[in-house]
Amino acid sequence: RTQDIQDETETDLVNMRRTIYLTIQSSMQADEAAHKLMKLQIKPEQTKELLRMIVECGMQERTYMKYYGVLAERFAKARK
Repeated sequence: RTQDIQDETETDLVNMRRTIYLTIQSSMQADEAAHKLMKLQIKPEQTKELLRMIVECGMQERTYMKYYGVLAERFAKARK
């Protein structure tokens, strides 16, 4: 008899969010960040989390930075 083990710690989600955050912060331009994030091969069901992370990173800034707007726009358009 097999037993399914279900991970409720959301370790995968935490790791994905960390990777997204570090990728966004380490990139100099929105195009570079978008290219790196596309290489991560994020699953379609994780796209919402990616966009949430972009918004959250933008919210951390004291003033509006076009960088996050361009990055979010790029992924929002790619999602259609």
